Amino acid sequence: MVSRIIAYDGQAVEYCWQDHKSHQQERARVSAAEFIWRLVQHTLPRGFQRVRYYVLHAVSIRGQILEPVRRAIGAALQLAFSLGEVVISKLGWRGKIKRKFVKAPLLCERCGTEMVLWKVWTPTSGVVYYLPDDAPEWREVAAPVKPAGNAQLSFGF
Repeated sequence: MVSRIIAYDGQAVEYCWQDHKSHQQERARVSAAEFIWRLVQHTLPRGFQRVRYYVLHAVSIRGQILEPVRRAIGAALQLAFSLGEVVISKLGWRGKIKRKFVKAPLLCERCGTEMVLWKVWTPTSGVVYYLPDDAPEWREVAAPVKPAGNAQLSFGF
């Protein structure tokens, strides 16, 4: 690095380097503190080793492996997102019911709008869920004609 210093006047340092994009020698004049800051960025902590010539760090093969590595990273991200969607769908009760019965549990069969679940009652526990007062507004729909006989719907997970 000392060979790259062109001038130092006690306040500023002028130095040069080889630009890898333009393949030209570039020059810069910065304050001494700025020069030290830029220099320290390239110094590794004690005990660290710099890897320069292997796999992804090897400049000679970087062009050959850059695109396959990018495709592999993209495929890994896509797989991670799809696995995340599967996990999320397995966590909710709506997802479980939809997977089991192939239809959304709160979707009205007549009009196609989403219904509001306002109460869950079981014979053994009584009311286990009740819609709170601060819930979103919902509209009342006329009750369908009562079918002949009794109908019961139960779910098991």
